Amino acid sequence: MSKTRFEDGKRYQDFNASTDKVAEYGLTGLVLGGAGLGLAKAAKIGLLAKFGKVLIGLLIAGKKVIVAGVIVAIAGLRALFKKKDATV
Repeated sequence: MSKTRFEDGKRYQDFNASTDKVAEYGLTGLVLGGAGLGLAKAAKIGLLAKFGKVLIGLLIAGKKVIVAGVIVAIAGLRALFKKKDATV
C-alpha cells in the first residue's frame, strides 16, 4: 500500500459532503438488488423446468410450419427479384 499514491483532491480524506456526490442507494440496496436478481433467475429456471418438455414438444410439432414459412418466404423473394421480360 505504500506504493499507492492518489492525486490531491481525490483521496478519501479530501471528501467534502457539501460538494461531492454520494450514491443514493447503499449496501442494503445492492444486496436487495442482487437478491431480487437471484429470485428472478430461480423463477425462470423453475418455469423452464416445469414447462420445458411442453415447449420442446411444441417446437418439434411446429417445425413443419416453420419450414413451410421459410419456403414461402424464399419463393416470394425469388418472385420479387426475378428478372422481368422487357419484350412486352
